[in-house]
Order: sequence, then C-alpha cells, then structure tokens
Amino acid sequence: MTPILWDPQDPSISIRVACYYFARASTFTFIYGISVLLFLQSITVYITRKQSTRSQHWMFLISTITFILGTINESTVILETVIFIRAAFSMDRNTSPLEKYQVALKLMAKPNTIYQLVSACEILFSDCIIVWRAFVLLQYRRWLVIVPSLLLLCTFATDILFFWKLSKYAEIGLNQWENTISSIMISLSLATNIIATMLIFHVYWMYRKEMTSALGVRRATQAERILSLLIESGVIFCLLQVQILLLKVTTNIS
Repeated sequence: MTPILWDPQDPSISIRVACYYFARASTFTFIYGISVLLFLQSITVYITRKQSTRSQHWMFLISTITFILGTINESTVILETVIFIRAAFSMDRNTSPLEKYQVALKLMAKPNTIYQLVSACEILFSDCIIVWRAFVLLQYRRWLVIVPSLLLLCTFATDILFFWKLSKYAEIGLNQWENTISSIMISLSLATNIIATMLIFHVYWMYRKEMTSALGVRRATQAERILSLLIESGVIFCLLQVQILLLKVTTNIS
C-alpha cells in the first residue's frame, strides 16, 4: 500500500479511498477463489496418483504452503479494508479526512506488515512451482529454463531486499519504497510466469503435433488435459498479476 495524497478538507476523500480498498479486496478475493480451485485440483491429482516421486511430494508441500500463505494474505487484505472503513465512517464528523486516515494507518500497521511479508513469500513459492514444472516437462531441453530460473533468482534477491527494508522501516508506516519494490517483485514474477507458461505451451504443442501425426484425428489424452490445465492456470495467474500491477501503478499515480 502507498500513501494517497489529498486535500485535508476534501469531504469525499474517505469515500474515494474506501473505494480503492474495496477494489483491492475484491481483486484479491477473486484471486484467492481461483487459487482454491487450483489447490483442490492439485489435491485430487496428488491423491489419485498411484506412485509419486520425492520431488512430487516436495512440490505438493510447497503448493500447500503457498495456499496457506494465500489464505493469510486474503485475511489481512479483508482486515485492512474493514479497519479503514470503520476508521473513516465511524468517527466524529468534525474529524478531518486526513486525521481519519492517519488513525487508520496506525491500526493497519501490523496487518500491513504481515501482508507484505506473506505476499513476498507467496510470490517466491509460486514462481518456484511454475519454474519446477517447466524444468520437469523440458526433460531433454532444460537449458530453455535458464531465463525463468535467472528471473527467479532476481525475485529472490528482491525479496531479501524487501525483507531488510521492511524490518528497518516497519514502524514508520507506509512508505513509497514498499510500492516500488513490490511492483518490481510482481514484474519479475510476471515475466517468470509468462516465459515458463510459454515453455509449457511449447511442450504441449510438440506433444500434440507428434500424437496427431502418429494417430491422426483423436481425442485428447490425459497428458494433454494436464498440460492444458497447467497452461490455463498459468495464463490466468499472469492476467491476475497484470491486474494487481496496474492497481498498484494507478494508485501510485493518483
């Protein structure tokens, strides 16, 4: 979150900022709903699989941790929205919008710190999952995963910088650097997901082309359905990241 500048005497500012928090909460709730569906699908695949390798067990564990982090993230976003709405509309009418916002910032300090930490970890775990998927699928051309792997390392380095900054300035409140570093993290994650999803689509296209040339017109195999699901989830995740990034940029400009 970033400070939103206004005229302290503007009576409509509370409504405008409340609309921002409501739009933010709606966006994250939509993302969380999709993550619930994807996690349920991963549980189904994991349970129905007869034999699983050690790496698959680890990736399911990471997926579970990512889902738990997403649940915490969603809870803090809703909590921040409720705190601001109560602070903005439950106080004395003689209290200025600026004073209401300052009170809301103090109340939201701890939930916002939790949100920032969880968001950074969630982005990192999500990128690890999709890069690992591309690494496994590109069994004989793993050199293609170099670029998303380097982007993943950049995201990790940005996370370290973010954690250090957050531990140093957490007590001050909301700062411009939070929006800047988090925007960089989301941009790196978006680039990682786009490239990894394109690599998975390449595997899907080559597999479908080989099977079609060998068997002719046919129904989709289970492998194709799984690859299609991975591609669809990757595309949806990229679109949602674009939405979050645009929300951050437009908020910063406003």
